[in-house]
Amino acid sequence: MTAVEATKSPEYRSLYANNTALAISTYDFSLIFGEITGAEEGKLQVEQHTKITMSPLHAKVLAKVFSDHVEAYEKQFGEIRIPVGPTENTGKSS
Repeated sequence: MTAVEATKSPEYRSLYANNTALAISTYDFSLIFGEITGAEEGKLQVEQHTKITMSPLHAKVLAKVFSDHVEAYEKQFGEIRIPVGPTENTGKSS
C-alpha cells in the first residue's frame, strides 16, 4: 500500500452528524449527512448539512475500511449493539 500524506485545505471543517442518508445512481454514491433536530408524530426531523459524492469503487473501498475499523473497535471495546428501530427510516433513496 502507498503511504498517504494528507493536508487540510483552507475550506476544511469538522461537522457532527447523527443521521446519514444514502443516494445511489449508475455512476456514483452520495452520502448526505445531517443532525437529528427533533421528532414529531413519530417522524424524525433532520437538518441535512453535507453531501459527499464518490465513485462506486471509492464507496466499496470506504465500506471495507469502515468494516475493518468497526471490527477492530469491537475486538477492543465489545460489540456495538444496534437498537431496534433505527434502520427502519434511514433516509435511503435511489
